[in-house]
Amino acid sequence: STLPAIPTPSRADHIWFELTGGHAAAVGVLHRQLGLARMTRALAGLGRRQLLEDPFAALPPAQDTAEWLARRQLAPVLQLEETLRDDLGLGPDAARAVLADLIGTVGARLLGRRFPALSPEAWAAAPAGTREQLARRVFARLGNIASADVHTTDTTLALDVTACRFVARLHQVDRPHLGTLF
Repeated sequence: STLPAIPTPSRADHIWFELTGGHAAAVGVLHRQLGLARMTRALAGLGRRQLLEDPFAALPPAQDTAEWLARRQLAPVLQLEETLRDDLGLGPDAARAVLADLIGTVGARLLGRRFPALSPEAWAAAPAGTREQLARRVFARLGNIASADVHTTDTTLALDVTACRFVARLHQVDRPHLGTLF
């Protein structure tokens, strides 16, 4: 096939992303949004929460890599929301703006790191079944999409997400208001 391979997601791969790109992107957003002093306070509060609290402690343990990835990506968002609210005194709208910027910036870096460049010509030349298989591997690699209907043509890809792990977990920890950020 002319389409690139999409490797199976792994815990090690995600931790490597965090260490080599995700954390730096997050710090950049926090600095831009909060300034140096408040960013430092936010990082201290976040670090304390990451050491002492598990936002998913009341849930059964993750049973597979996809669930582990979803929780791993959501936990710092939940903890940062608490930090922004409780430690920095930000209101809901200000905290949401910081979280939206952070999720968008880190998410874009994650997509850029995990998925190879794909030319429109290669996509168009691939058989329909191959395009659909690639799309399914992409969403499996992200960790948040539990199921989706995949629609491809020689020029488009559309995912109709029918079940999202992020939204489900946010409901389980009584934070559904964050679901629209993803």
